[in-house]
Amino acid sequence: MKKTITLKASNSVFEHSEKPKELKSILNEIEFQAEQLGLGSLDNPRPANKYKLGMQYKIIIKRNGKEIDFDFTESINSTWGGSNKIFNMDRYFIIQRPIYQVRDLLYSVLACSRMDYYIDTDFESFCDDFGYDKYDESEIKWNKKTEALHNKCIKQALLLREIFSEDEIEYLPN
Repeated sequence: MKKTITLKASNSVFEHSEKPKELKSILNEIEFQAEQLGLGSLDNPRPANKYKLGMQYKIIIKRNGKEIDFDFTESINSTWGGSNKIFNMDRYFIIQRPIYQVRDLLYSVLACSRMDYYIDTDFESFCDDFGYDKYDESEIKWNKKTEALHNKCIKQALLLREIFSEDEIEYLPN
């Protein structure tokens, strides 16, 4: 059974917005939910150390009769806390994380959405901006893994444009 969380704005959402009043107005029109999928990693599905995994969610955003959803992976620090001691990391995950998760997840989703909204549609520029390999081992063909990621990012940007206008995206935290 999937755990669904309704995301509400905390102070951190507004503290990092350049226009908190406008952001609050927009957020009153939007419903945010997160379905917890479990621990995972986008770039390394089977790391040797569980502390290299972030909590993964399906984020659902509803506004004015439109609904979008996308996968989102919480940062390792948000998933496990900032401690280097394994006992403290497990303790954070079990005891403290559920409190911070509900409080901070919306901030993370909104801040990432602001970045994703402006993803470069030019593959070479995308690779240069984020340090990805453009070419495969042959140095002739595009790197298929990077190309698939770029296409996924473009799809994400198009989804976000269904919910936020270009003016509104600037209100989101950065």
